[in-house]
Amino acid sequence: MRALTEKEVEGFLEEAGIDSIYSENVKSIEEARKRLANFSFPIVLKASSKAHGAQSSGRGAGGAGLGAGSSERAEDSLDKPEPSIVRIVRNKEEFTKRFNGLLEEIKERKMKCDGVTMREFVDGVELVLGLRKDPTFGYALMFGFGGEFAETHRDRTYRVCPINDRDAGKMIDELKAKNILFDGNKNLDLEKLRKALMKLSKAPQKKRGLNEIVISPLVMNENGLKAVNSRIIFD
Repeated sequence: MRALTEKEVEGFLEEAGIDSIYSENVKSIEEARKRLANFSFPIVLKASSKAHGAQSSGRGAGGAGLGAGSSERAEDSLDKPEPSIVRIVRNKEEFTKRFNGLLEEIKERKMKCDGVTMREFVDGVELVLGLRKDPTFGYALMFGFGGEFAETHRDRTYRVCPINDRDAGKMIDELKAKNILFDGNKNLDLEKLRKALMKLSKAPQKKRGLNEIVISPLVMNENGLKAVNSRIIFD
């Protein structure tokens, strides 16, 4: 099993019309301060255990992330999240304290991390999207709501790949919380979401050896779709 690098994942998702959030990896507080000019507050700081990423069980791994002001969450229907620590920094005054506190927690938990990731904060409707190779049906696409709805409801829908525009529309319509989350956001581009679902469902036809795609969460707002945490695995 081979997991794509961050840059490879960005290119892969871009083909489906999904942007990845802007992020930079830093090794020290000095380097982090220099990179602050590239971000607007709030900023998300994340440290992930690289030991987890090196393990390939064939099941892949899901993610947990920050969307609409939420805390880190696990999408356990996909898989367990990588061991990680996430902090939100609201302003420049608290940045150094929060960053150093994160480093201390890394030491206390004895996590093996390849630095700290600084991320832009993205607000919007949290979704979760996954594609997995099934030994019986072939490739299956999973789509649903993430965030709080993922914790309290199993609001997911599934299709065998590939799907067409009608299938994609039905996947969206079948979600129980669709009216609650989408109707209050009139500027959301549902056509773009349908196209992204279709394109990802056809990825196995174009990408030989694809095993799994996990985007958790995928944040949707008036600016489009942004993947917060993503993992793509090939055989």
